[in-house]
Amino acid sequence: VAGNHHSSDAYRLAPGYRPGSRVLRNRLGTALSMFLVVLLMFVIVVGYSFKVSAADQERKAIEQELVRNEQKYRELFDYNQGMICIHDVDGTVTAANPAVFTSTGYSADEIVVSNISSFVPAEAQHSMAGFFRQIEHDGLSSGLLPIVAKDGRRLTWRYQSILVTEEGREPYVIGHAIDVTELIAAQQQLREMSLTDEMTGLLNRRGFLTLAEQ
Repeated sequence: VAGNHHSSDAYRLAPGYRPGSRVLRNRLGTALSMFLVVLLMFVIVVGYSFKVSAADQERKAIEQELVRNEQKYRELFDYNQGMICIHDVDGTVTAANPAVFTSTGYSADEIVVSNISSFVPAEAQHSMAGFFRQIEHDGLSSGLLPIVAKDGRRLTWRYQSILVTEEGREPYVIGHAIDVTELIAAQQQLREMSLTDEMTGLLNRRGFLTLAEQ
């Protein structure tokens, strides 16, 4: 009996022990782990959402800025009093501003996709080869360009052209010009007046000297 008494003491439960408490602690630990995992996922999702929202706002801001800049450039292109023409390296016109149409009398359909050489008089066609060669080698060109208007008028444009190269695009040329037809005519008239007698219209002394020098 005594032996049995000692054996029962060996298996006596510890004070305060309640059946199922270990299982409860395990369940609480599992629930807490799951809660932490869910909380971490929530934080990650919220953080990612904020980043996506910030990136989206930044993208929209950039798009709005691009639209504003494009509008500014469009207004500068459309309302510029000088002639602006964009063409490829072979001379095919891809865009022109309204000043070009006003000066020449041609419509947009008649100019765009045409070659600029087709608006140059026959006696000046040889100069176009030099123009294209200079653009290709130097990247820019400037000078006087004779133009034949739709009604047959001869115009003279003082131009500046530059070759533009952009990644992912074919090279193209932007040309800006002003009409100096009347200015050149006035200069020629003044020159003739300085070389001829006002009353007779014959060469004066300066005119004879100039002729002799030539």
